Amino acid sequence: MAGKGTGFAIELFNGHNDFTLWQQRVKNILTREGLVKALKKKSEKPEGVKDDKWEEMRELAKSTIQLYLGNSTLREVINETDPAELWAKLESGYKSKSLTNWLSLKKQLYALQMSKGVNFMNHMDEFNRLVTELEAIGANIEEEDKAIILLVSLPSSYEHLKTTLIYGKDTIEIDAVVATLISHESMRKYDSEKDSIGGASVASEGGSVTPSIFNINK
Repeated sequence: MAGKGTGFAIELFNGHNDFTLWQQRVKNILTREGLVKALKKKSEKPEGVKDDKWEEMRELAKSTIQLYLGNSTLREVINETDPAELWAKLESGYKSKSLTNWLSLKKQLYALQMSKGVNFMNHMDEFNRLVTELEAIGANIEEEDKAIILLVSLPSSYEHLKTTLIYGKDTIEIDAVVATLISHESMRKYDSEKDSIGGASVASEGGSVTPSIFNINK
C-alpha cells in the first residue's frame, strides 16, 4: 500500500520493506515541503524562524513521517511528539549498526550469485540494495571492490564479457562496469526479441522461409 498524504505516493514502511530507501524518499518529501530542518532537535531552531513557525514546521514534519508508516510501525512510535526523536527512534530500530547486522550484510554481498533464470536487472537491484544498506550503516566499500564483487557474482555465460572488462586494465570502475553490463543486457534482449519475431513470422507462413523477393518474378 502506498501513502500519498502530501501528494507523493510512496510505499508505507511496515518494518519489513527497505528502510533505507523509505527513509530517503520521506526525507526528499520533507525537503520539497520545506520541513527537513524540523528533523533537528527542538533547541536547534534555525536563525530567523519565529517560535510559532518552528512549532508548525515540527508538527507538519511529524505528521508527514507518520503518514508514510504502516499501522504496526506507527503503533511503535505513536507517542513520539518530537519529529527528531521520532526519526531517531525509527533509525535505531530499523537501521541497525550492530556488528551482527554489518557482518550479515557483508556476507550476503560477498556470497551474492546471479541464479539461473534470474533477470539481470533484478540481480543488479539486489546488489545495489546490499551496497546501499552497508554504506548506510557506515561501511566503506571501494569502487573497484564493488566492480569486482559484481563481476564475480555473474554466471559463466558472462565469462567473455568479464574477461573483456578486466583484461589489460590497471583499475576497474563500477560505473563503467554497470554501463557495459546494462548495454550488453539490452543487446541480448533486442536479439532475443528479434529472433522471437522472426520465429513467429516463419510459423505464420506454415514453416516456409521463402523471402518475398523471390516472389517478384512469379
